[in-house]
Amino acid sequence: VSLYHCINEQLVNPDEERRMSEAAAELKKCKDLVESADNEKSRLLLEKAEAETEKKRAEAELQSFMESEDNISGRFNRDLLEVQEKRSLDRVNQDLKRDLYDLQKKLLLKRDESDSLRRKFKVDLRLTVTMCTIYELITNLVHRGKFCADAGSDMVLDVLPLYEYQLRKFQTYSGAPSRTVLLGGIQALMDEEDLQDHLEIHFQKPSNYGGEVENIRYVPDGAQLTAFFSEDGKEKED
Repeated sequence: VSLYHCINEQLVNPDEERRMSEAAAELKKCKDLVESADNEKSRLLLEKAEAETEKKRAEAELQSFMESEDNISGRFNRDLLEVQEKRSLDRVNQDLKRDLYDLQKKLLLKRDESDSLRRKFKVDLRLTVTMCTIYELITNLVHRGKFCADAGSDMVLDVLPLYEYQLRKFQTYSGAPSRTVLLGGIQALMDEEDLQDHLEIHFQKPSNYGGEVENIRYVPDGAQLTAFFSEDGKEKED
């Protein structure tokens, strides 16, 4: 049996041929592995790129969702505030309507009451001005305390004096107090009590009609003393 084969006109040992076949098969296997590794690498790189693209898209969507959430939250807060303000205005409006309704009812009642009184008494109001002298006015106030005035119709008015000041101490006389002197506008050169004594001594002198003056009232600067007459004819002091 021949142990050699002719390869390309060369004699080759069968063992060498086997090793070469194995080496060629191993080389082919390595090439296939390298090619498979390259394909796997390309696939992984492609998947990585796709993953990066998907990640960026997901991040963009997340950011968009967050911005949308902020916008929706802000719009919700504004809408909630508007609703609360509207409810508050509605409550105020309802309160005002109730107050208006109550006032209208009161006004209607007052009108009905006024119409009833007008129908009952047939009131005809007119402004009447009545002139009188000071003596007539004082005489009526002294003797009657009040007096009636004709208003030019069937109606008679009771007129009372009205004083726009507060009285602390006053005296009233029936008739002219001819023996009493009221002094005012005198400078306060000394104490009020000493000045009162000097004035009494001054008016008791014969040259100053001494004996005619029974009482002297001194009014200091800045003070007021007002006398009026009442219906009581006796002398009073409050």
